[in-house]
Amino acid sequence: EPSLTVGYKGFSMNVWGNLDTSYAGNENEDSKWNETDFTVSYDTELGPFAVGVGYIYYALDSVNDSQEFYGSVGWNVFLSPTFTVYKEIAHMPAWYMTFGLSHSIDLPRGMSLDFAGSVSYYYSEDNDFVEYNGDLEPTTTKYRDFHNGLISAGLTIPFGKYFSVTPTVAYSFPLSDQAENLIRATSFSDKSDFVYGGATFSISF
Repeated sequence: EPSLTVGYKGFSMNVWGNLDTSYAGNENEDSKWNETDFTVSYDTELGPFAVGVGYIYYALDSVNDSQEFYGSVGWNVFLSPTFTVYKEIAHMPAWYMTFGLSHSIDLPRGMSLDFAGSVSYYYSEDNDFVEYNGDLEPTTTKYRDFHNGLISAGLTIPFGKYFSVTPTVAYSFPLSDQAENLIRATSFSDKSDFVYGGATFSISF
């Protein structure tokens, strides 16, 4: 998942992509580039608050592209509570809201142990994005419920002047019965909770 960000005085542009190395949607392909996202954003400080707004274009493979605007407010206190609202304006219009907490513990040699957690709520405005019943069959009711929780832990290890690597492990789980049904029905694995991990290599200057 390569990512490149250029920023200046609060404004930034980001390009992010995903290479699926074991593409579950096509058994005949070992790997597939299936998403490229473009983000334009502005972030600033207003007293003790961190405020940000932005626009994201999701270029997706095999499905309609997606576009959304978002706004976030964070409070610069212990655990850094942050509330973010996303509004989908193109494919499958909806609202998606997250509330997150995070905290970093400084370690020797510039390292840090980073913890984060969040909960989300999804509010569909599209007749095709609906709830699923216990048999994992679609209903006619728009999906509007608490969606998933996410907790993660990472270790940031700087080296050299501009480089760092951050191994991370995370756990995602549904917050409601409706979320569990939806995630199971649309997952390749028929599961609703996932443990995953990886490592981020960063260059910043």
